Amino acid sequence: MGMPPHRYILSVRLEQARKLLSMSSMPIARIAQESGFST
Repeated sequence: MGMPPHRYILSVRLEQARKLLSMSSMPIARIAQESGFST
């Protein structure tokens, strides 16, 4: 891993959001929610 836990969690959330943005037609607010970000 080689990074602090909070940074790892953020990278996982960002990767999830990136995948959803490129592969779905969900609204951005929904993608943020699904990826663990609050709006």
